[in-house]
Amino acid sequence: MKKSIVVLIAIIIIAAGIGVYYSSSSPKVPERNVLTSDEIEDAVMNVRETDKSGKDVEYIKKGDKYVSVSDSKMTREIIKIAKGDINKDGEEDAVVVVAHCGASCGTVLTLIINDDGNAKVLQPNITPYPRLGGFKTNATDVSISSNILSVTFTNIENSTETLRYVLEDNMLIPA
Repeated sequence: MKKSIVVLIAIIIIAAGIGVYYSSSSPKVPERNVLTSDEIEDAVMNVRETDKSGKDVEYIKKGDKYVSVSDSKMTREIIKIAKGDINKDGEEDAVVVVAHCGASCGTVLTLIINDDGNAKVLQPNITPYPRLGGFKTNATDVSISSNILSVTFTNIENSTETLRYVLEDNMLIPA
């Protein structure tokens, strides 16, 4: 009986030693700071906006939209989020297509940089839109690949154009 207890204890000690060896010799995977959709949404919807009189506009969430507290006709809605590394730091950033409605409707882009896991709005309300056939366009698709932002614009006649941008000195410029 004593002999079997000693053998069992020896097996436990050896197994524990093997476990410690393998856990300490395994390469550590670096932690990545990932922005969640909620963090991106909060950053976009907290961008300061003023009305025609210069007063701050406050929005509250109603379903998928954010509605102005002072004027229910003014809304914001996230249409699309594209994630990828735009500033070459190895972290996943985001560009968001946001629909704004008030007296008229349109879309803007909001560039969000991953700043050590915090969503930092680098450029709010970007409108680098081409005029296709003389008509106003809206951003209908966005993607980030190889540090290049691609934005597809569409007008009311369904003409499209895709423009590409890179981030240089914290500003989007044509690629």
